Amino acid sequence: MIDARTEAVVARLRVLPGPAERIAALADRARRLPALRVEERVEANLVRGCVSRVWLVGGSVDGRMWFRADADSVMVAGLLTLAWEMVEGLPWKDVAAAPEEPPFVMSLGLVAQISPTRLHGLGQLWRRMRALASKSVRFGCWQRRLALVRNLRP
Repeated sequence: MIDARTEAVVARLRVLPGPAERIAALADRARRLPALRVEERVEANLVRGCVSRVWLVGGSVDGRMWFRADADSVMVAGLLTLAWEMVEGLPWKDVAAAPEEPPFVMSLGLVAQISPTRLHGLGQLWRRMRALASKSVRFGCWQRRLALVRNLRP
């Protein structure tokens, strides 16, 4: 699923003539992010390892992941939106099993256009999304076991 999403998003961005234009388009995409509530902008939701402040919350509903996020930099918010587009609404198992590094960075030629610290921060954000999905997997398994135990009681 993530591979198909990556291909679709990369194909849309590749029509732009070069990496600088792609970066500008990413910054423009930041408006698509679902807004964080004020009470979610707390230390516990900050993504560690980012130079800019990035907040991320997520979970699953009916087995599909949802995320809300924000950043104090438009550029970072654009990169965040790109990661969000890759995983929003996918089954938690797909997100948890996603590659360790964001699959779209190399495909879009962003490595040469983004500072190493921003690339590291993007990797941290991606790993946090995967961790939230893994947590949902464990929680989902626990819920299924509990339901099974309840159904076995006399």
